[in-house]
Amino acid sequence: MGSSGSPVINKDGFAVGLFAGSIHVASTNLYLPLDRPCHALRCLQSGKLVPRGTIQSSWTLRTPADYRALGLSDQVIQRYDPNGSGLLEAKMILPEGPSDGNVSEGDILLEVDNKKISSLSRFEEIMDENVGKPIKIRIQRFRKNHEFELKVQDLSTLTPYRLFEYAGLHFMKSVMQWLFVTMSLLRAWFSPKLQVVSSSKPTPDLDAFMRIAQRTPDRTKCAVEHKSLEDPSNTLRTTITIDRQWRRARMALLTRNKDNFSWSAQILGTKPATSSHYIIRKIAASIVQVKVSTPDGVDGALQGDWKFLGLVMSPSAGLVVVPRGFTVSDMSHFSVTFGDSTELRAKKVYEHILGFSVLQYDASHLKCQVGTVPLSKRDLRSQSKTTVYGLDNDVSDIYIVQTTVTSIGPLAARYESERMYQPINVDVLRLEKGRHSCNGGVLLDDNGDVAALWLPFLSVPEISYVGIQTSLLMPEFASLQQGVLPQECRMLDVELVKVPKEDVRAFGADPVENFPAMHFIQVAKVSCCHGEQGLATGDILLKLGDNPVIQMSDLRVMFTHKSLALSVIRNTKKTDINVPTVPLSSWRGDKVVWFCGAQLESPYSPIPFCARKLYSQIFVTTIFFGSPADMYDLPLRQFITRVNGEPTEDLDSFTQEIKKLEENKFCQITVASLQGVTKTVSLLPNLRDFGTVVARREGNEWHIPKL
Repeated sequence: MGSSGSPVINKDGFAVGLFAGSIHVASTNLYLPLDRPCHALRCLQSGKLVPRGTIQSSWTLRTPADYRALGLSDQVIQRYDPNGSGLLEAKMILPEGPSDGNVSEGDILLEVDNKKISSLSRFEEIMDENVGKPIKIRIQRFRKNHEFELKVQDLSTLTPYRLFEYAGLHFMKSVMQWLFVTMSLLRAWFSPKLQVVSSSKPTPDLDAFMRIAQRTPDRTKCAVEHKSLEDPSNTLRTTITIDRQWRRARMALLTRNKDNFSWSAQILGTKPATSSHYIIRKIAASIVQVKVSTPDGVDGALQGDWKFLGLVMSPSAGLVVVPRGFTVSDMSHFSVTFGDSTELRAKKVYEHILGFSVLQYDASHLKCQVGTVPLSKRDLRSQSKTTVYGLDNDVSDIYIVQTTVTSIGPLAARYESERMYQPINVDVLRLEKGRHSCNGGVLLDDNGDVAALWLPFLSVPEISYVGIQTSLLMPEFASLQQGVLPQECRMLDVELVKVPKEDVRAFGADPVENFPAMHFIQVAKVSCCHGEQGLATGDILLKLGDNPVIQMSDLRVMFTHKSLALSVIRNTKKTDINVPTVPLSSWRGDKVVWFCGAQLESPYSPIPFCARKLYSQIFVTTIFFGSPADMYDLPLRQFITRVNGEPTEDLDSFTQEIKKLEENKFCQITVASLQGVTKTVSLLPNLRDFGTVVARREGNEWHIPKL
């Protein structure tokens, strides 16, 4: 039929109406009559302005059956509507207009200036003929007639002729003397009060709002009172964050010419007002969006698709630092997006025990300019102000919030589940208001430099987040900024915690009294793979070489050294021991087997911390629903030690044994729990629907051939 406003032509070629819309489900089209458009056209042809009158009320045409239900008597109907064409009913009265306080919703319009009104077009015609003049209207309300004299206002003077463009929105003054938002997700009227930060600042008109807006810094959190279009009688209160950095940053006043209706723009400011404690532009060129898709939870990874921010360390080498919590598995697919427009594939080339990994993309395919992330030279302290900069979990938008560091201390081990990841042996930052709704990110100091990484780790029952100071990672970051990968990360396979000095005095050793701190670093848990000549549970660390061990950061040399010379208190006596470190790669296997719906892997971190010992190198990590392993109750998160009575120490010997299995014949699989409790499960293999697949790791890539 055509778009709204298109003419409706009869068979003789004459326009008889304007197309207004349609209802597809009812095959119905809606048309507007031409009497008022023709009147406007004649005014324009004669060089006159089109008069438009209003008493700021909305009316609807009612049938005789409708207004009989409203209480009109037959005598009134016969007098004012003898032809049965209908009468007008007041539908809505705008506050502070001529009708407000006189006309009420539900009133039936009988006469205007002693003229009977039976159509909307006739009512509009009388309004347009009396602009600026008083009119007398007669209405009936609850079977009683009322007469009022109302002044017809000029609608063109009420129509906003100024628009204030601010933070991607348009604000204008409405007919109710309120600020009206014309481009907003809230679709809200703003009432005459705007609270900025903590001081209440009224906004009685557009000029007052403009003055406040020009003085409001970017990223300021404001408390706003507003009314919704659906319920204008109810005042709502919400908080918004002014965003002039990522949205349209222009601040302008748009003014309409009353003669030719053209709009002119007066630029009031293009650069956002920046608060003294927040500078975000500094790191914008070094921030990228990273997408990770993990098909299987190998190495304890969290299966699914994730989006988060990455930090570009070396644009020329294509090195990006990302949270390790979402990039544990090498089976994941990685991509890096620049400026929300260019997406490049990436691969993982490095990982660190303190919670970060490094991805690498092909920098030769990138045509846009990318910067290097600025790193802060100052540590955040307790009660320091900081800004969380990340990617929002729900809407995939930039997440920025100012907060405070509440505490700094070691991350307590919480191994309630064997399938999780967390950094250990590091002092972490915790923020005010707990977990922030972003998939990792960075913590900025007051200069806009990255002072800490805001990293996730897999915990129970949800993902948790902690901050790790960039000063702990400066040697690795310095190497990355030069385009060189650091040497492989090593670690102590023990869990360390801080204990107060008074809790240690019970050991009675002399060095305790002379120790230069009020707390000690103690061994809380030892991996079952840790050698007998190393550390033991309960050991208290005193010195590393000649230096006292006061903070977790005093042990960061373990990342690059194969052994550490430590002085410890063990059984109330001071002991000097040489403790070996292990490479981080030793905590992951190089093979995964899928057998009858069970996913089998080598024990990964933190399984060695949970088990009394490693009863085999075959650990059941996943059971798929409806598979033979599920139907015959193969235990989850246990070690497989035998198949049909034959020992299976690793995945190679396991695959040799399952080759001997026959279709439709039960096999016996012996498993051992983390505490060594064994049981045997009878399982009927379904090799046709749940065949055996073996995946092998070569470097950082997985290959999955059929067995």
